[in-house]
Amino acid sequence: MISSSFLGCCEAEGSEEISVEPALIDEEADPRDLLEYDIKIKNNAEERRDLYVIVSDISESGEVSYDDPSELDQASSITRWTQITRGVIELSGGEERVIPLKINIPNQAIPGTYHAVITFARGSNRLMAEDAAKTKNESKVMINIKIKKNEVELAEVSEFGTKGGVITKVPVEFKTVINNIGNKDIIPEGEIVIYNKSGKLIDSIKVSETRKTVPAGKKTEFKTYWESQKSIGRFKAKLMMYYGQDKKDLQDVDTFVLMPLLFLVILIIFVIMSVSLLTYLLLKRSMAADESAPVEMESRPIENERTPRVLEITSDRQRSVKNIPQKDNKNKNKTPGDKYVINLRSK
Repeated sequence: MISSSFLGCCEAEGSEEISVEPALIDEEADPRDLLEYDIKIKNNAEERRDLYVIVSDISESGEVSYDDPSELDQASSITRWTQITRGVIELSGGEERVIPLKINIPNQAIPGTYHAVITFARGSNRLMAEDAAKTKNESKVMINIKIKKNEVELAEVSEFGTKGGVITKVPVEFKTVINNIGNKDIIPEGEIVIYNKSGKLIDSIKVSETRKTVPAGKKTEFKTYWESQKSIGRFKAKLMMYYGQDKKDLQDVDTFVLMPLLFLVILIIFVIMSVSLLTYLLLKRSMAADESAPVEMESRPIENERTPRVLEITSDRQRSVKNIPQKDNKNKNKTPGDKYVINLRSK
């Protein structure tokens, strides 16, 4: 808890040129609450003043933090919860202005009391204003917020499944990532149920043998291993977990193919041998068809008795030779001793 002397000092501080109201905001709130205020600032000087808004957390010991807001914890930093203009505020002499302030309490806010200070620092640029906020007497608004113990248990599955679609070695590794988006630590429990491609339940395994905590606002990874017992094929894994007093469920589904490396090698060899055998049989059949092609013979006598007659042989499906005619219609006087010349041709 911040000391009252420190608060009193800060409340009393403030430049005479710039006045700010209210000087203190003291509230109790629940996670998810939205607090809204109007901050009145007035330039009491006759000349124009440029102001920059600087929001800083204050530790329990009273130390003011000027860290980058993006590096602060969302669950315990008023600076992260505060919404207010961060640009330059230009005030003419005697001018008064209202600046909206919103403090949005996140769902994961941790119960407790938190302190911060909003400084309206003078300067011609932000760097000069930040330096003035650290070293000079500038106008401030002190903030004290007590987050009541309103525990919210809320989680989700952000990742579930195996490392790849096809698994070649056992045991099969399942990765489960639980995201706690509530403000209370949880210890999820449950199992992964394995089904074959027919939808029959074949096994179930616990997600974690040891109880593992998922902190509020954080993610935790669980690794689970399944001994497949020589199972091969396509499977479906269903995540069934629960957490909290109300046993809220966490579910997800993943599918994968289990094919051990040895079986995969045997399958590839079998495919290669089958293709080679099929290629060989087709080639052998083609060669046999060429060798068994039939030959057909045709003949025709030559008109000139002294010129040998021509015998034409044509390839066909069945081997046959036509009879060489003994008589020619055009020259019936030719004797059986006529000569022939054989020509071979393919159809």
